[in-house]
Amino acid sequence: MDLPKTPFEDGIFISFYRLILLRNVEFCEVITDKDRAMCVSMTNKFIQKAINDAYAVNLSLIDSTELIIESNQHYDAEKKYYYLYIIYRELFRRKNKYADDFLKAVKASSFKDSSVGIFLSFNHKIAWDFLLTFLAQKDLNKEIFSLMWQRYRHSLLNVSSKKYSEFVYEKYLKEIADQTNLEQITNINNNEDIAILEIAEKSYFDSQIFK
Repeated sequence: MDLPKTPFEDGIFISFYRLILLRNVEFCEVITDKDRAMCVSMTNKFIQKAINDAYAVNLSLIDSTELIIESNQHYDAEKKYYYLYIIYRELFRRKNKYADDFLKAVKASSFKDSSVGIFLSFNHKIAWDFLLTFLAQKDLNKEIFSLMWQRYRHSLLNVSSKKYSEFVYEKYLKEIADQTNLEQITNINNNEDIAILEIAEKSYFDSQIFK
């Protein structure tokens, strides 16, 4: 069965998922510029499939349990996590009433939730990712994540500054050599980033989660 394509405006989320969520996930080895272009293309196709599958689930054209089974057959553990996570995020974004049921089915499978021990709950991780959508076009750096530690360590996070720093460097800033504890970065006064985060908080459907 040919599945309908997602709305054109959904294409913006491909860039977000590639620049933020899959920032350090390797789809191929990068040696030359040609390799890099191929990797970007492979990443985009991976994301597009997850978004398309989520759209089909939203329209009740695909049984979501089939996607969970297929993910075991087609992806390694890391890519399976991101494939299913993107589907859940897309269902959540579309306010699909079965999004929570899908998440429960995923967790009942061999799904490994990388947010365990970092965030207060999976919903807090979703809120964290929502904030990052507003920063997707920024040059992510230590100062931004230090600011986010100061701002959300009690509302979203459930981890020490050391573990938080390790998480950030592994997931977002792997290329940085000087991996200082992000809590030790002081005198952060970037009014632009603060303003962006404040707008993101007010835009979130459950703004109280940031309190």
